[in-house]
Amino acid sequence: MKIVVIGAKGMLGSELTRVLAREHEVIAWDIDEIDITDRAGTLARVTPLDPTLIVNAAALVDVEACEKQPDAAWKVNAVGSQNLALAARALSAAYLLVSTDYVFDGTAREDYDEASSPNPINQYGKSKLAGERLATAIWPMTYIVRTSWLFGHGRKTMWTAC
Repeated sequence: MKIVVIGAKGMLGSELTRVLAREHEVIAWDIDEIDITDRAGTLARVTPLDPTLIVNAAALVDVEACEKQPDAAWKVNAVGSQNLALAARALSAAYLLVSTDYVFDGTAREDYDEASSPNPINQYGKSKLAGERLATAIWPMTYIVRTSWLFGHGRKTMWTAC
């Protein structure tokens, strides 16, 4: 299977690339190779590759930075997701969006699940939820994984949700 991993230099993206490359052809890109906020550029870069799966592990994840720069959070987390969903739709490829538990407000008395109603309380959560909604409205082969906290080898994870 041919897989494009976006956000490949981040903690999650680098691990996904390493693991997936064992059995699949992986094209691993980060901000140096693709600007997912640029729709035409994203489509021009991704569609000629004709992948079976596009994985979006890219995000503006610094919660404080998202509060200070909501437009930047929106561009990366919402518009970037929309653009990758458009590329996936053009190719009939599956689209895997890595999202966050920050789409919830944290007030539930029970664990959150896929049927829980989102209610983000900060710009990070709002922008990630917008990315989810834009992608699923565009392409039904969108799959969302909401993470709560990542940890790994050799990197600090402070304020990192994906």
